[in-house]
Amino acid sequence: MYQIRRLLTCYDIRIEKERLAEITGLSYRTIGKYHEILRDLYLQKKLYASHNKRIEAFGLEFVIAEMPKKFVKDVYKVKRIDKLNKKYPYVRFTASAFMLNDDKCYAFFRIPKKYFKEVFKWIEKDAKGVWKARTLPVYACNNLYNLEELFRKASKHIVHHSRDLLIDALITSVLDLNPLAGMKSEDFNIAGILKRRLDIEFEDIARTEPSLKYIRRHYHELSKKMIIGRVFLFPPEKYHVVTLVAKNDRFFDTFALAVLGVFSNMIFVARENGPLIATFTIPEPVYDEVSFRLKEIGAGKRLKMTAFAPFPIELVNPFENDWSLEPLSPEVIKRYNIYSRKKKKKKGRKKKEKKEEKKKEEDKSEESKSK
Repeated sequence: MYQIRRLLTCYDIRIEKERLAEITGLSYRTIGKYHEILRDLYLQKKLYASHNKRIEAFGLEFVIAEMPKKFVKDVYKVKRIDKLNKKYPYVRFTASAFMLNDDKCYAFFRIPKKYFKEVFKWIEKDAKGVWKARTLPVYACNNLYNLEELFRKASKHIVHHSRDLLIDALITSVLDLNPLAGMKSEDFNIAGILKRRLDIEFEDIARTEPSLKYIRRHYHELSKKMIIGRVFLFPPEKYHVVTLVAKNDRFFDTFALAVLGVFSNMIFVARENGPLIATFTIPEPVYDEVSFRLKEIGAGKRLKMTAFAPFPIELVNPFENDWSLEPLSPEVIKRYNIYSRKKKKKKGRKKKEKKEEKKKEEDKSEESKSK
């Protein structure tokens, strides 16, 4: 299990089964079975996992903000985050909000680059401190890589020009809900995501649902660039959750410790004089040792309250293939019928139809002559 946990932070179990089989010495079929077992355990809530993604590749900027208690409590209590739009105009850009055991509260925001200055000012009005930040994914690969190589891999800037931002956002949302989803149509239930997020009736969605082939094509492109598809599996044994808050110049030490025992999936590093924040899941047997190491880097805090917001698909404008400030309305998505792909008729079938039509015309002419 420990080796699989490491490998899944680097390799996509959906499309890199051959590579995983090569590294582990297991067969392709065994890796597939292992995937099914992990997926079923996750759906049964016997295993916890989170989806690693590089949001910067989608034209989003990341922000860390120290927020008032009231904001975190409101986000924690509400079932749908858009209910707070009037109170907090920036709330729809929230990725997560949490309170630590010392009562300090933080929130992470994902902001479209084109609206960054505007939304940043909104947050600044309420925040005690707000910083532009970068995400540093923890790739805890096997011994094929050394620590410096892994760090370069995690720090690499990803260039991606999305051909269909809405479908990219929908795929990301599916994996956020089920990080161990397969590549079958029942796993990539795009219609279900739209219904859940935008309150559109299924009959309306069905017309706009893309083909699985179309989804797979986009998925492969995103996964190969390591934008989506990597998974962080929580330890199978009893573990402690500790949030590290440190100075932002301690990012390499934090990364090294996270890689050492696959303790974390992502490190959030603020720019300028902001903090570094990372959540560690530490198995019971090594808790004392790891928590001591964390104290050398910064302050390890317990979470008092935490809330997560889904990927903001409702902020994609499909007609402009870009982000918008206002949520996408159900009426817009109903009009967006680009996914209603008509199946092309085979050439052979067309020839056959033409022959039949010609024959009918000849029969009609013969009938008229005989009359």
